[in-house]
Amino acid sequence: VDPGFDPKNLLTVRISLPGSRYREDTRVVMFFQQLMTNIRSIPGVRDVSANAFAPFTGPGSATNFTIEGRDRPPAGQDWVTDVRVISGRYFPMMAIPLRQGRTFTDAELTEAKRVVIINETLARTYFPGEDPIGKRITINMKDDNQPSEIVGVVGDVNAWNVARSKLRRNGCRQIKVEEVRWVQHVRGCGWQPAPS
Repeated sequence: VDPGFDPKNLLTVRISLPGSRYREDTRVVMFFQQLMTNIRSIPGVRDVSANAFAPFTGPGSATNFTIEGRDRPPAGQDWVTDVRVISGRYFPMMAIPLRQGRTFTDAELTEAKRVVIINETLARTYFPGEDPIGKRITINMKDDNQPSEIVGVVGDVNAWNVARSKLRRNGCRQIKVEEVRWVQHVRGCGWQPAPS
């Protein structure tokens, strides 16, 4: 089964910051920006990116959503998506193919812009026969939920493992950092596992 990303020469590290020292979003963002800059300077590192939940670690932040201009689903039948908060260059670094539209701009990565990138399954399931680019969805993750514009569609990534079926609904959203747990992904050139 295709995992939906390229695992070759990929190092994944989970990092948890103490909430007592990193209460403000700006401190968390600065920490990870500096960390990624430092890691990029290591010889052999081709690229660095991060997200809140790595592939094969199970679902991320599953939450319901609505589509602008459509009736809400009946009670108890909410549309649910698995939201992944990511850093810049995540899709190209993980070799997750862009199927339609675009990825996030630098401005969207540094400012709280209301844009989302969805995967192929969400596009097929909720926008059959339609172009999802430019449509707006509201992901219910905050107290003040505002619609976000769909700017891209990427290939599906297996959230569990290659032996289980792919998670059916998945969305990616660039939002202000709200968690202090991140998974760093580092891709190097020709790295080999250390001998046992």
